[in-house]
Amino acid sequence: MATVRARHRGYNIPDGDMTTFHEIEFDREGGVFLNRTRLILLVIIVFLLTAFSAFVSRYTTQLQIRQVTESGVKNAQKSFFAVEPNGYKVEFEPKLYNDDGVVVENDAIYNGRMEVIFQPKIDTAVITLHFGLLNIVGIPILKRRLSIETSTEKVLRNVFEYKLDTEVNAVNETLTVTTREILRSGHFYSLFVNFTGNISHLPENGGFFKTTFYEHYPNEQSWFVATKLAPQGARHLLPCVDGRTQEAVFEVSVVRQNGTSVIFNTKLRTTEPYNGGLLIDRFEKTGLVRPDSLGLFISNFKPQSITSKNFVELAVWTLQPMENYSLINKVLSSTLVFMETYLETKFPTNKLDIVIVPKHEIGSAESPGLIIIEDKILEKVNGMSIEQILHIVETLIEHIIRQWLMPMRVVDRSSTQEQWLFDAITNFLRIVNSDNILPSWNLEARFLLDITQPVMFYDSYANSKSLSEFGYRSDKFSYISSHKGTSILRMLNYTFTEEIFVQTLKEYIHTEIYKYNDAASFWKLLDDNVRLKSNNIPKNLDVFQIVNSWIRNKNYPLVTLEVQGDDIILKQFRFNYNKTVPTDEWIIPITLSSGSAYSMTIWMENSKEVRVPGYNLASKGSWILANKHQIGYYRVVYCDKLLERILFEIRTGNNSIDPFTIGQVVADIFEGALVGLIEFSEVFKFLTKFIEIASPYYGHWHPIFNGFKKLEMVLKNTEHYDWILVFNIPFIRNN
Repeated sequence: MATVRARHRGYNIPDGDMTTFHEIEFDREGGVFLNRTRLILLVIIVFLLTAFSAFVSRYTTQLQIRQVTESGVKNAQKSFFAVEPNGYKVEFEPKLYNDDGVVVENDAIYNGRMEVIFQPKIDTAVITLHFGLLNIVGIPILKRRLSIETSTEKVLRNVFEYKLDTEVNAVNETLTVTTREILRSGHFYSLFVNFTGNISHLPENGGFFKTTFYEHYPNEQSWFVATKLAPQGARHLLPCVDGRTQEAVFEVSVVRQNGTSVIFNTKLRTTEPYNGGLLIDRFEKTGLVRPDSLGLFISNFKPQSITSKNFVELAVWTLQPMENYSLINKVLSSTLVFMETYLETKFPTNKLDIVIVPKHEIGSAESPGLIIIEDKILEKVNGMSIEQILHIVETLIEHIIRQWLMPMRVVDRSSTQEQWLFDAITNFLRIVNSDNILPSWNLEARFLLDITQPVMFYDSYANSKSLSEFGYRSDKFSYISSHKGTSILRMLNYTFTEEIFVQTLKEYIHTEIYKYNDAASFWKLLDDNVRLKSNNIPKNLDVFQIVNSWIRNKNYPLVTLEVQGDDIILKQFRFNYNKTVPTDEWIIPITLSSGSAYSMTIWMENSKEVRVPGYNLASKGSWILANKHQIGYYRVVYCDKLLERILFEIRTGNNSIDPFTIGQVVADIFEGALVGLIEFSEVFKFLTKFIEIASPYYGHWHPIFNGFKKLEMVLKNTEHYDWILVFNIPFIRNN
């Protein structure tokens, strides 16, 4: 065995003693020799490498920041910060009251104190935050923290502070703090920042806005202060890294006066006394959320608790007690129970506050655990029409469902596909939920006449846009895209079966939405499930091909049905009021059903015409329908022979064709005449016979009235207008 000799500054070290020493020397018998010179060289090399690494890290970070800031693009696409906060501890102190204890009607200010907790990705000396329409007060303080769980009090007791250089760039809305020492990756730090902000009466002027009004009692002031953060708008509320993908944990506290209520995204944890007789509400931590998802509502509103059938705490906040409390109670609690079962996913938060604001300054807004609805009729039930009740129910359900889809709301909305898919999934789930908790209302059937038909009207012109028109924005386009997208999802749901489509939704909302947050992952999941479980798709097709044919084409298809011997002939056209022409651009799953024959799906793929052999023979002269229940987003025009069979079936009173499908047939006949595929004389002959047997159903008369209004508008001052007069005069005389 090798012998070991050790010297420490010339002194012998007795056996068994322990010490620290600067030089250890093993004899050559041990196989290792490290003398003083080599040790010094090694220390110098390590020091130089460390210094060089720190220099490169700092230079790289500064270069990245310079590339963005010098470009003049404050909302740059790239995430360029070496420091992305893990968490924020924020304290807001709004100055709302004057000396008389009344909320000021003019703009107010608020003070903010914040601790930003972060762990650098790389060694760096630069910390950058966005600060927007705020004022930074004093010099920030930077301290080291042992871990992310270290208390703020313990961090502040540490007397050591980093030397800082601070730069505020109002043009690029950035606060840049440069340290004179390197911040090591993997270590935790706290940056303390004080700031002030404005509470304006205009939502677009900052993070907070305020409104005061005398809505119910002339001498009693009502007011609220709320956030309504635009994408990347959290920088106007508090200094933060306000990018598209940055998420962090927020711990929020708000100073308030007695009699004032504060609502946040999470539950209230404690209320404690504060300076000058004030109170401070401290809320539970959020999960990982984007800064622009934060929601605060400060007011003198009063809460009403709602009975919940699950673990979610529900409350509705209003100025005065609601008259339609029972309706809202039923809708909210039933929706939560049904959706959790349907999606097999718990509600994202453990509480939900719904604020009903009877004022136009805010409109509707939503963030995790907090929904703000601007709607007077939610407070008053007297004189409410059925249409208004439907609006209440659908509004509430839609906002609740959006809570499950909150991670899907891409911050910048730069991708049109993600935007319409988000809205389409919301509408689809709203329809499913409504039909289950209120089955007698027939909300899905009403959707086909009240929503789908008007959307198809707007989508029928040459200047219409496809769903993939990136960057295109207008109110009309938003209206068309969300409901057209809903119709596409309904078509896929019925084509591939509800079991497969719902399974895809479950997987997407439960897992994929948090990982990828894009439309492509949804279509990939659907394609995988269809391949695994369904025979309803040709082997040469995939879901991407089918969907692309619908989102990349503007307008929509019209399909004609003709009888040719024993067969049925399907032809595809592009429906367009300017020019309707044959096309093969859509991949359409055509659903055929009959009074006597089997139901089947025919795929129109890369063809303008498809023959269905023997289907007319199999129908045995009974009615044949395509696109029953408006399963697909297309119109259908029937030949005279098939229209006669449909009329005959309606006369029998067997109710084998439901009123809403009949309404769809009537609406499509009107549209077929407007684009020249049917003669107006044939349309009015059909209507004359149909009106004689029509029942007092919404599905029968709604499309008739709408059709004549449209014909009146379109055919006025044309040669075809005579047909309306020829039809209307005898009809009026006979009725």
